[in-house]
Amino acid sequence: MIDKYVPANGFNWPLHETIGAQVVSVPMSLPLGQAHSVWRTFMLSFPAVFGCVLIAPNLMVHFLVTKRLKALSRAADEVSLGKLDTASFSTRGGD
Repeated sequence: MIDKYVPANGFNWPLHETIGAQVVSVPMSLPLGQAHSVWRTFMLSFPAVFGCVLIAPNLMVHFLVTKRLKALSRAADEVSLGKLDTASFSTRGGD
């Protein structure tokens, strides 16, 4: 292009003059297919992420709180029945 039109001033095109135009046509099936694929992927991954967000805190509460409270409650029940020798509660931490 430079050899044909020389390198000065954008190939000697006058300022604010339209030299040519190109029209590009894209079939709608391509973007619609891609959009459908992204939507399907999102809709399939959304329940999986939502399930993990619900299950993970429930498991953490079960293992960190509920399980320990059950053991403490069991030991308290044994003490209240007078079984002081068999009542034991192991502690793992300083709180």
